[in-house]
Amino acid sequence: MRNQLMLITMIVGVVLFLSVLLGAEKSRSVQAHTLLVVPSSTPSIHSSNSSVSTSPHDDTSTRPNPAIIAAWIGLGGLLGAAIITGLFGLYQIRHNRQLQRERLRSERRQAQDLAHLQNQERGANSYKGARASAERNEC
Repeated sequence: MRNQLMLITMIVGVVLFLSVLLGAEKSRSVQAHTLLVVPSSTPSIHSSNSSVSTSPHDDTSTRPNPAIIAAWIGLGGLLGAAIITGLFGLYQIRHNRQLQRERLRSERRQAQDLAHLQNQERGANSYKGARASAERNEC
């Protein structure tokens, strides 16, 4: 049950990551920068997109998209959580296995002690019975 839950969580996380990653790439490729030249007495360039800069040193394409960075951080968090969950699961499996072995050893020891006590009682009873029959034979 726990393994299935962990698998489902990982699949959902990967799907969310891919949807954010692919969604950011789509929006980046769909976004078109159009320049309009408006005739006037002095030439000027007007942009329909405010993110377009006329300065050659401001290139927005070299900066990473914040959505992609957020997706990578989310993926890192998801992987970290999956690793911690997996390690905790392994610890629980080992610990439960050790507890089960100790319980079985304890049960075996109790059964052996009980059998030993029953054998002692039988031996004592047979000794008493043999002694009583020996006393009867003497009389």
